[in-house]
Amino acid sequence: MYLPESQYLNFRLLLPAILIFILTVPAHAQQVQLRGIITDADNGQPVEGANVVLLDENDVFYRGAATYRNGLFRIGSILPGTYTLRISYVGYLTREESIEITDEPSQNFNARIAEDSGMLDEVVITVRGGTPSENLSLIDCLTIV
Repeated sequence: MYLPESQYLNFRLLLPAILIFILTVPAHAQQVQLRGIITDADNGQPVEGANVVLLDENDVFYRGAATYRNGLFRIGSILPGTYTLRISYVGYLTREESIEITDEPSQNFNARIAEDSGMLDEVVITVRGGTPSENLSLIDCLTIV
């Protein structure tokens, strides 16, 4: 088939765009969004600012998000597979669970995390007085109870 030169040039420019479109559409169709709510195990209140991350089969970071004020998190662009879901927040025990991401467009995962009772509740600092002429180091002045 013979094409005039102007149509041949248009076809050469259009062909790569068509190929890119065909190759990227299936990749987007397989990606999944994971969402859920993280709450306190004792009082059921949402935990704001908790880190929710997906680790691949080699325990390498894959995707992650922080929870919003209402405890909600969303992680997008996930390919189907098996991951470890790790939830962590200061003052709480880290929680890890194996999770299977299927090819459904959206999946939910809600979790409760427990406070870490081993964390310090309170630190009391007392300062010993001295005269301004004394050269006291910080160690000499502070006693931590």
